[in-house]
Amino acid sequence: MKISYRIAFLLILLGLLTAYTGELIYKKPKIAPEDIGKDQIGNKIVTKGTLKKVRYSGNTTFIHLHENSDLVIVKFTKENELEKGDKIRVSGEIDSYHGKVEIVAESIDPI
Repeated sequence: MKISYRIAFLLILLGLLTAYTGELIYKKPKIAPEDIGKDQIGNKIVTKGTLKKVRYSGNTTFIHLHENSDLVIVKFTKENELEKGDKIRVSGEIDSYHGKVEIVAESIDPI
């Protein structure tokens, strides 16, 4: 019985180590909104800022931040809780649409 507890402990330890290593490898870099540009297209990032404008079109949310009003954040779901002046953290991929840089958001969280 002692051997099976040791094996279980080692497997749990190995699982935790694997999860931690994966987090280090796949962690998205944090970047300031004012530093986001065309040279980062295709990168997955995390940024934060203060909401300047929120607009809805169907189930799509469009956000502009005070820190970079040229940058558009797009979320393909309706984010009802957002208001001008809110501080948010955005996780997503930098993309280009009609020549303008945007973030296609995976998540938008209040901070």
